[in-house]
Formats: sequence, structure tokens, C-alpha cells
Amino acid sequence: MKKRLSDSEPIPETEPSPNAQSPEPQPAADPAAESKRTAKPRKRLINVLLNCLIGLFILLGLYFLIKPHWIDYKKSQIREELISVAEATDSTDQEDQSQTDKQVVWVDPDAYKDADEEYDYFIPDEEGNYIPATDPSSTETSPASQLEENGLVALQPLGVIDISKIGVHHPIVENLTYVNLRYATAHYEKTAAIGEIGNCAIFAHRSPDDGKDFNRLNEVTAGDTFTITASGYQYTYTVEQNISVLPQDMFSYFNTPRTEPYVILVTCDPIPTWTHRMLVIARQTAVKAV
Repeated sequence: MKKRLSDSEPIPETEPSPNAQSPEPQPAADPAAESKRTAKPRKRLINVLLNCLIGLFILLGLYFLIKPHWIDYKKSQIREELISVAEATDSTDQEDQSQTDKQVVWVDPDAYKDADEEYDYFIPDEEGNYIPATDPSSTETSPASQLEENGLVALQPLGVIDISKIGVHHPIVENLTYVNLRYATAHYEKTAAIGEIGNCAIFAHRSPDDGKDFNRLNEVTAGDTFTITASGYQYTYTVEQNISVLPQDMFSYFNTPRTEPYVILVTCDPIPTWTHRMLVIARQTAVKAV
């Protein structure tokens, strides 16, 4: 029979087994290691932000690199549309022509602006002196005023000018305005019409980019020829002069009396100060139906 221990008897202490392992003491926390552990997520966040910032700068760089080419592309599309409309408009009776959707191209006046877009527009004051004025589209009161509809303006193509010597094949639109010059050469509506006796003034920008608009007009010299196709006729002009004058002096040439049809091509001069206006004065020497 097992002996029962009384409640008063002490419980014998048991000695630990020689094979039992005592618990290892916990090492003290290392502040440096703890700091490294907390720094890793912070470093990853900074790297992500830096990568995002670099990506943003790359995107902005691509935007500013591509934007001018995109604008040129969209302008060229509108220019080609103007040429197509001009070539499709086969009528020699301009009195019967009306500005319908088939004879105009509608554009947003605020789209595809150039940073250096400007031109000098002058009107006579009460004493007959020519002074600078605002965009003529805001003050023009003649029947040639530019059509506007739903925030868009109508470009009215009159014809196409070809100057093979300098690679120009551009539409000509009616009215000298900022918007018109953005896409085409523009007929100054206060001068003679194409093919009429008098001086027909046609303006275009002279961009620093080689080959754009009238950029190379300085290469056109006396004896050179160019053509304008409009209203079913092709007019050939022979250059008599290429001169540079002050802007306000243009009008003495526009108002020179003529007994034959003349065209005066106008652009800024010289690059890049634009202090003068280059005038290429040409006489009509041939005309044929097309």
C-alpha cells in the first residue's frame, strides 16, 4: 500500500535533470538594427517618389518635344483641306459664289497657336496716315468679314499659290487675320482681287523653321516666275522686284496705280527681328483656263 503524505509533510524538492536546458537569456535590443529596420520602408517610399518624379519629367520633356510637331501636323491637315476645297471650287463667276460648308473650312480660332504669332495690320486714319490696329476680324465691316458660327471661324479658300523655286504650294484664303495666317497665305481684302488690274497683296508668315510659309522668299529674285490658280484660271506672274521696307511703307506700293494685274507677296524681314517687310512685286504675264 502506498504511503499517503499528510498535509503537514513537506513536498520533497526535485532536482533538475542534468539533461534539461535552462532558458537562454534574451539579448538586449540593438538600437542601430531597429533603426535600419524602420529606415527600409522609408527608403523604399523615397525611391518610389523619385522614380515617379523622373517619369513625370520624362513625360513633360516628351510633351514639349512632340507638341510643335503635332501642331505642324494638324496645321498641315487643315492646309491640305483648304487646298482640296480651293481646287474643287471650279467657278469663274465669283458673284454667284456663297460661303457654304463646301466652300469654307471651319476651325477653332484658339487652336494651334504659335508662340511668336503676330503680324502688323495697318489702317488709314482720318488724315490718310496708316497706323497699327488690332486684329481686323474684330473691326472689319466690309462684306468680306469672316464668318463665325458656334465659336468657329470660316476660312474661305480663294486659290493656291505655287512658287516652285522655294517649294511653296499653299492655299490662299480671304481676309488678313491671325487665324487665317496660321494655316495659309492670306489675301489682304483691301487690295485688288486675284487677276484684277491693280495690286493684289498676299501675306504669309516667315517662320525661322526652314521651308515653312514664306521662309525662303528672299531667294525669289527678278525674272523668277510663280503661279496662282483660282476660280478656274491659272495666273502666271514674273517677279520685277524683291525689296525690304518699313511696315508703314508697304501701302505706298499697295496704292501704286497700275494698268495691269500685279501681285505683291509680303512677309516679315529679317529673321529673327522682323523690323521690316519683304515685298516681292510681280506682274501678271499669262493666264489660262484650267
